[in-house]
Amino acid sequence: MADQPPSQVLNAATTIILAINDDAIEPFIQENPGLEKFQLIHCSGSLVTPLAFGAHLLQTFGEALWPLATYEAIPLILDEAGPPTAQLFPSFENPVARIRAEDKAKYHALCVLACSGTQLLWQKIQLNFDEIGLDPVLAKPLLQESAQAVLTNPNLTLTGPFVRDDRQTIERNLEALGEDDFAEVYRAFLGLFHGNQRPPRDASG
Repeated sequence: MADQPPSQVLNAATTIILAINDDAIEPFIQENPGLEKFQLIHCSGSLVTPLAFGAHLLQTFGEALWPLATYEAIPLILDEAGPPTAQLFPSFENPVARIRAEDKAKYHALCVLACSGTQLLWQKIQLNFDEIGLDPVLAKPLLQESAQAVLTNPNLTLTGPFVRDDRQTIERNLEALGEDDFAEVYRAFLGLFHGNQRPPRDASG
């Protein structure tokens, strides 16, 4: 069976979901011409291709498994030009939204910034807390409140030294980060704030 092409191994199927790396999707389909008889669905959040329909689950996945209800609550983002949801996933009960082809790259860029970007930052505070002798668990309430605040009100105003224009604090922050790659991230955030200034919500943070 290992030597057989996918088109033969999956001969009894009607739909094939290509859960592979984004860059491999089109080459894989092109290298296996027998696949054209199937309904092909790819899971890339950014790829637009005439070779398969796009269906992106708006969630990040790790190794842990969740209850069925959790999976059923994940939004499913489908290509606007794709067939009806019932044709693609007849048994799915997930919330569904359609996206235009020209918007997919930006949609996915936003997902990457919000997910992978924040994970890098949240890893940073926990790992570096450990390095300076603080229990990483101490960061948990701060991270939880930060997430909950912006989920409750996406238009909330930032807090902290950027808002208060505490320039000496900002300089100390940058000096402490030194050659750390995240110093450039800090500077980028400072620049983003100055480009989107709003009145301060409060003086905490």
